[in-house]
Amino acid sequence: MNWEESVNQGSTPSPLTGIENFLVNKNIVDSSAIDIFYQEISKYKVLLTSAHSSILHTHPNIKQLLLIGFISCTENYFRDICTKIVEVCPISRKNTSEKTIQFGSVLWHLNSQVTRGIFEGKSFSDPKEIRRVLKNFIGLDLKNNDDVQVELSNFEQICQLRHAVVHSNNILAGKNAINLKLSLEDSNDYKIFELDLVQLQDILLVCMNLVREINNRLFEHLYLQWATKWRVFNSWDNNKEHLAFKKIWNAFYSFEDASNSSIPNKISLIKCRNKIKKEFGLS
Repeated sequence: MNWEESVNQGSTPSPLTGIENFLVNKNIVDSSAIDIFYQEISKYKVLLTSAHSSILHTHPNIKQLLLIGFISCTENYFRDICTKIVEVCPISRKNTSEKTIQFGSVLWHLNSQVTRGIFEGKSFSDPKEIRRVLKNFIGLDLKNNDDVQVELSNFEQICQLRHAVVHSNNILAGKNAINLKLSLEDSNDYKIFELDLVQLQDILLVCMNLVREINNRLFEHLYLQWATKWRVFNSWDNNKEHLAFKKIWNAFYSFEDASNSSIPNKISLIKCRNKIKKEFGLS
């Protein structure tokens, strides 16, 4: 017996073979980015219902895993909506044309999803990066929007907590504690990140509020561009004005919110377009 093998159980050959077997094809959903977000996050939300509350009680660490799922869905919303905007907005396409893209992304996305590869290297769990991407690629500066700043600040805090779950088995690291502006203590104890059901529901609401707020602000930004700056491009065609607006509408409009009667000003695509045209004096 070798002395090197005296502290733990020996390892066995790894069964991990054929990594491609972990992947499945999924059809690209032709929905707005916010409805894709709703659909994906609902797979996690179902565990918050009373029917599944016993699972969270007997397996409390699932709550931390749900946090990861909530943030992942939120990050994916930003990738989806930025991709859709670049595909419909000539200004965003111009901004994007000046950026670099990893060649690996081009090789992987040898189809219509290559635009998504532009945002693969961006961390949408970092609110600072969210601001940079929306400003540099989409042309939207969020610094003067107080409502968005509140939601981004809340999101930043839960993303700091996520680091403890992902990297440290729920132990809060010093860097994250400082970023959260927590008071420093002279203690030999770890700070462990734990969640109860109410806190988890609050975190879910943070993610949903951020997506809803950003979706509204980006829609507003795009229709302003449609009504003004798009029209100076050589590619602009007045005969295709409605088609251009419809592409914006489809990128942002939530059929789920409409079906729940939760859209504050529920008007049709045509009425919305006509209101905007009237506001900007467009014939």
